[in-house]
This record gives sequence, C-alpha cells and structure tokens, in this order.
Amino acid sequence: LLSRKECTNRLFNRAEGTEQFKGPKIVVLGNGPSLAMGDPLGAAIDSMDEVVRFNNFQVRNSGLEAWTGTKTTVHLSDSMLYPTYPEYAVPGACVALTLFMDRVVVAGSYFVFRMVADLEVSKALKFMFSSSLGWLKAEDIMRMKAALGLRAGKHPTSGVLAIDWFSRH
Repeated sequence: LLSRKECTNRLFNRAEGTEQFKGPKIVVLGNGPSLAMGDPLGAAIDSMDEVVRFNNFQVRNSGLEAWTGTKTTVHLSDSMLYPTYPEYAVPGACVALTLFMDRVVVAGSYFVFRMVADLEVSKALKFMFSSSLGWLKAEDIMRMKAALGLRAGKHPTSGVLAIDWFSRH
C-alpha cells in the first residue's frame, strides 16, 4: 500500500502546495444531529467549493437535505471503510483515511474490520490499494496529538484532524 507507484488523490499524499482544491470555500461537517437543527442551511452547504464529510454520513434520501445539503467532495473515513458501502459511497469524492498512519495496530484495523468482520476481502483490498485513496500523514496526526496534549494510546478525532489539515493547506 505504501509502495504504490502513483497516488492520484487530488488532495492527500501530494507534495506540499500541489493540492488541487475545487476552490477556497470549504466546509467541514460533522454527523451529529445538530446538523439538522435550526435554520436549514443545505443550500449554503451545497454552494461551497469543498464539502468535507465523515464516515457513515447519509445525505441521499434522508429527508433532511434542506439542512444537510447533498454535496460531498471529500469523504474522510475511519477503519470501517465506509466509502466501500453502497449507502455511503459518493462517486467522484476525494477519499482519505484519517488515522491509517497513527500506529501499526490502528493501520491493521483498517484491513481487519472490513475484510474479516464483514468478509468483504476483495472489496476492501481493491479500496485500500486504489491509487485514488489518500490518508493523513503521520506528521499531521502527531502534530495534533502534541497540540492537544494527548497521552499515549489516544488520538485526535477525525473532525479535529480535518479542520487542522484544511486550515493549514
């Protein structure tokens, strides 16, 4: 995986400054119920250049599109490999793994859950070895661990990592 000849991901695993953003307006959205509370902001969300979502978000046929919007340009995933599930996959989205480079045990979990627990070996391998798959670098994770004062065995949330990464790039 780490020895891929080429990475075609437009944002992650690229030389600094060569990221290919769709534009300067970026929104990072959580999956919590507060996204569907208050004023409906779906149209404002969908007007952004980059819409970053996480894990098992659902925007299609949820009935909450007026609040959540429907656009997704970046899909960040944990070890459950949610982009490999049809209900969470977003064709054309830039996909990256958040904690793959954290520790060996964490990296291994990216293979174990989908391949062993779900018996989706070929689907998981195809996904994990795709040249379009990206991941946050170990330095990004370590930097946030230090900034947050996290002790050994703890790691930042995907949301914190995304906000940090997008604000620095």
